[in-house]
Amino acid sequence: MPNSTTSLRAKIPSTDWTRAFKRTHSADWARAVKRPRFAFCSSCCFVFLFAFPAKAAEQWYVEFVGDEVSRPAVELAVALELREVEIPGDPRRPEDAAKDVSLHIRLESSADAILVSLWDRGELAGKRRVSSGGHPRVMARRVGLAVGELARQLSARRSRLVQELERDTFLAQEQEKEFVRLQRLHDLGLRADFQGLFFASGAYLFGPSVGIEFNDHFPVRFATGLSWMAGGIPALSDSSLGQTNPSWSLFDLWLRMDHAWALREPAWVTAGVDVAVSAVHVGGATEVDQIDFQRDTYTARLGGRVGYAHSFTETVRVRAEISFGSLLRSIPMQLGSQRIDLGGGYLGLHLGVTLAPASGD
Repeated sequence: MPNSTTSLRAKIPSTDWTRAFKRTHSADWARAVKRPRFAFCSSCCFVFLFAFPAKAAEQWYVEFVGDEVSRPAVELAVALELREVEIPGDPRRPEDAAKDVSLHIRLESSADAILVSLWDRGELAGKRRVSSGGHPRVMARRVGLAVGELARQLSARRSRLVQELERDTFLAQEQEKEFVRLQRLHDLGLRADFQGLFFASGAYLFGPSVGIEFNDHFPVRFATGLSWMAGGIPALSDSSLGQTNPSWSLFDLWLRMDHAWALREPAWVTAGVDVAVSAVHVGGATEVDQIDFQRDTYTARLGGRVGYAHSFTETVRVRAEISFGSLLRSIPMQLGSQRIDLGGGYLGLHLGVTLAPASGD
């Protein structure tokens, strides 16, 4: 049986034009190879491929110790491996970059093995032991693979270290922000309110209040201040005297303690207790304490307070609160033939702002 390859070739006749093309093409290629321009272009391509790696910009050199090895083959294998590895700068060195990396490759040869060590400016990246047997090119390939593995491990270790340092820096910045925020919450606060009180016995008051807020034990807060309110007493009226809504005023010295719970920054819910001592003045023909022509007296009140606070900035907090309680001392009042004991429960509405100026710490 004839050979299949031979028979196949016999079925494809060779024409004159194909033979002429082969002769012409081979001759042109041989002449091109011999030209100086072709040799120069080939050398440039080799230089750009191997002398200027695609990624790695690190400097490196190989130190040979011990038995003689094929240096050109080893350096070529190392160049092929390192051109695909990008090693970041050491983040522990100030302003260190990839261009500053300088690799020292140490090859310690013996009869049966080669110890490959990789260093970067005194830092040992690792060691690998490879066989020194076989063809020099095979041995050089083993060395190149070992160097590439050590370089990739160094790159991964540096990348993890960069991420850890960035994370630590981020956490330190967040902790600093949290410390400043907590310090701000513990700073002394200046309070200003506008409030209204409505008494169950038939009177009302409106007026401003100012105070100081102590936050040393935040979220427990203490505050003290002064307020002045004025209003009317619809329950005490005498049309014969022409006073259907006699006026009165209150000057308070108050003390307050509350607790703040964070809802979702920057919102807070507060709850606490109030106590106040008040100087009372009534206007017109109203008399107090069953004493003729007596216009001034005193009282005290005790109550609770719930509210909502919102921090618009680090130094400004706006509050809305509801208070409730009772007068501890009723005030006997008389206008003409009308007489009431002003006391009992009350309900208050408060709108205010707290300023926390910088402490300078």
